[in-house]
Amino acid sequence: MARYIEGIPRRAGLPARLIAPRSGTALIAIGNSAAPDLLPALRPHLADPSPLVRAMAVWALSRLAPPEAFRQDAATFRPGESDPAVQEEWRAGSQEPSSSGRGAL
Repeated sequence: MARYIEGIPRRAGLPARLIAPRSGTALIAIGNSAAPDLLPALRPHLADPSPLVRAMAVWALSRLAPPEAFRQDAATFRPGESDPAVQEEWRAGSQEPSSSGRGAL
């Protein structure tokens, strides 16, 4: 049975069955929650085996973490990241110019 991230159903209005920790739905809910107290639940997913999960975790982190905390996590997790989509999320969260020519949204 999957473990669930405590507090997400109540904050995001989602049924618990939809928010297993490795699901994109859970990470989107965390990113949209405006609840920085959920950062500890999010951070383990920055090192998930799935690039899709890592990319969504970085996106959610960029929405919740103060800039200095985001930079610290980027310094820890970004150097070893080889997936282009995850790198793009780190870039976007850091508001760096895109190497793909895509501008910031």
